[in-house]
Amino acid sequence: MIINCNTVSKYGSRREHAVLSTIAQKGLTPLGCRLTGIFRKGESKVDTVTVLTIGYSGRQIEALMALLAAQGATAVIDIRIEPVDEQALRMLAEQHEIVYHWAGRQLGHQYPADVGSPHHALDEGLRGYADFMNSEAFVRPAEQLLNMARTGRLVIMADLAEAQACHRRLLADYLLLQGLRVLHIDATDKLSEHMLSAELRCEASARIYDRFPVGSGRA
Repeated sequence: MIINCNTVSKYGSRREHAVLSTIAQKGLTPLGCRLTGIFRKGESKVDTVTVLTIGYSGRQIEALMALLAAQGATAVIDIRIEPVDEQALRMLAEQHEIVYHWAGRQLGHQYPADVGSPHHALDEGLRGYADFMNSEAFVRPAEQLLNMARTGRLVIMADLAEAQACHRRLLADYLLLQGLRVLHIDATDKLSEHMLSAELRCEASARIYDRFPVGSGRA
């Protein structure tokens, strides 16, 4: 299966998938971001590693864990900063044979934007997290996240119900660029494929969110 990446050009238009596939086989996206682990030499198939994301808001923990178990989850990484129900979640996860990890200290949304942050296309609330993801402090948690994803069926859990408004969208961009597939579970329990954020471009090893999508009214 080929990832139907939604790449965006300078003017926000979508590239044809055939063009993306050709470029990706050379190891680069149209935005210049290197893709690792997606295309093997002589192949055009993606790695089968899939990560799920979900927002905790508005959910009952019993139904939440039953849903994740039904999706085949083997581990949950909770990136909320202060989960008051951590122990209850851990116990319920064990009942479903799911390993629960709290990583709010390492990957939680708690970072103010840097002075001169280049991520102009993001709302202020996400700018600081994008700065963090380009810092040395992100390297080790990112490696641990990738290792967890590659050893089981991982679910990333954050606060907000909709991924588009949540910092897990930026993590999903990172994972996609590392060659993983990301599926978001929405508030109605439906799955949707993650597409690279329209605001994103890559510069060397940094991910910069400074592209304003067409129709956004911003420039």
